[in-house]
Amino acid sequence: MSPRVRMSVARWLPSSPAHGKTKSRRSSSAVRPTLLVIAVTVIAVLLVAVVFGGAGRWTLSGGGDTSWVSAGARVVINAVSGQQRDGDDPVAAAVEPRNDRLLGGLLSPDFDDSSCLSRYRAGLYRRQSPHAVSPHLVASFRRYESIHRRCGPGTSAYERAVERLRSPPPSNTSDAECRYLVWTPLEGLGNRMLTLTSAFLYALLTDRVLLFHHPAGEGLRDLFCEPFPGSTWTLPEGDFPFSGMQGFNARTRESLGNALRRGEGAAKDHPPPPPPWMYVHLRHDYNRNANDPRFFCDDGQDALRRVGWVVLLSDNYFVPGLFLVPRFERALSRMLPRRDAAFHHLGRYLLHPSNTVWGMVARYHASYMACANERVGIQLM
Repeated sequence: MSPRVRMSVARWLPSSPAHGKTKSRRSSSAVRPTLLVIAVTVIAVLLVAVVFGGAGRWTLSGGGDTSWVSAGARVVINAVSGQQRDGDDPVAAAVEPRNDRLLGGLLSPDFDDSSCLSRYRAGLYRRQSPHAVSPHLVASFRRYESIHRRCGPGTSAYERAVERLRSPPPSNTSDAECRYLVWTPLEGLGNRMLTLTSAFLYALLTDRVLLFHHPAGEGLRDLFCEPFPGSTWTLPEGDFPFSGMQGFNARTRESLGNALRRGEGAAKDHPPPPPPWMYVHLRHDYNRNANDPRFFCDDGQDALRRVGWVVLLSDNYFVPGLFLVPRFERALSRMLPRRDAAFHHLGRYLLHPSNTVWGMVARYHASYMACANERVGIQLM
């Protein structure tokens, strides 16, 4: 510690009485500050990754004026910038693995460990969950994985679904073999994680395949591992029939609210052919239109049931609204008996930091948290 820093610390810490005879003035004024380790959550580390970017080593030298960077920021940046080989995990090596690596059946065993180091190792960093996993939720996850594997990108079923979207059939037909929910990222990282989790629960309830729309320049996909075994959740952009989904809003003609306003979603004895796709507007201003909130009503779900492709834009956590839909009540009460634990279970299944991000988390933990006697959690907004 430099003399200047030592003087600053001593100035703000209360002095303690000397015990016994001191040998020098310097030793009598020595201060032993207590080390306070701040436990930063995984979301905060992910935010750091987004702000500073890059999978390589972060450095404060070799280009540009870095005098504006505080000493505390330098410590954090240096902590997460050390090089690490794939598979190196100081905590995983030091802690005996728990028997419940699948989190009570929440996770699928059908993954290669090296493809996503955090999937089976993140539990080593946490306390045991106080929330029991419902067997109905586990069964729903396994059922969804089967649907995603059968209907996901790269399958013949997906190719047929895209062709139907490109050239809709001229007459009314039976329900398509696979149905899809296209999610587009909006707003900050926290909002994206919340709305992505909400969209996944809706896909579970409606047997839709969740696809991740990845616009140019969007880096969210690089932060998380593929969550579904044997398939991908990334929407192929090259041959998809339309684009510009991020620009959709409440005035988009194909929106659910506008379809209901025109009476197109009303139950009829001989309904017309369903549209090839429909847009669901659940952004923060969705309640300005009297019909957009009907997504959370049975008649809104009736209008969506026969549509093969649903495009969703949302910037909020709409899981509580799904509990209000009458037709979902029974399934949700069995899958998630504790409503307040919905994000806890869904997030632990769906959101796993990529190997690059996990390396940063593991290095930071080993350097600043592993040997701490006391931890203080801080949520960064």
